Amino acid sequence: MQHLSHDQITAMAQPIPMSRADKLERWASSIERSSERIFIFHRLEYRSNDELARLAKPGSAFAIAAADPVLKVAGLNSECVGEGMRFFELSKDDVHAFSCDCSGSISNSSMAGRVRGLKSNVPKTAIKRLLSCFSR
Repeated sequence: MQHLSHDQITAMAQPIPMSRADKLERWASSIERSSERIFIFHRLEYRSNDELARLAKPGSAFAIAAADPVLKVAGLNSECVGEGMRFFELSKDDVHAFSCDCSGSISNSSMAGRVRGLKSNVPKTAIKRLLSCFSR
């Protein structure tokens, strides 16, 4: 009988199919359970997509998500903001709404509530965002 390490088992695991709402709920619950105050980013709305792809900070909501074993197996690959945007189907506006310091610091429960609020938002594709500009 061959014994496998936790890392070997995780590497062999197949992604768990989860809906966007399921992923966001799992993330919000992880944020609420965290005993540490969640780090929020500064001037997030002004960052380029390339910066967001590399931007990571221990203690951020994205780091909390990346540490969650269920979200990892579901396909979350890193704690970078850009990866979180891909995995959770978030726009830059969505990320700004819950993880930017424009409004000052917020509690973990408030951040979790904001993440849950994203469940009712339909993810916008680039085409939909472009079309919405013309309908104003």
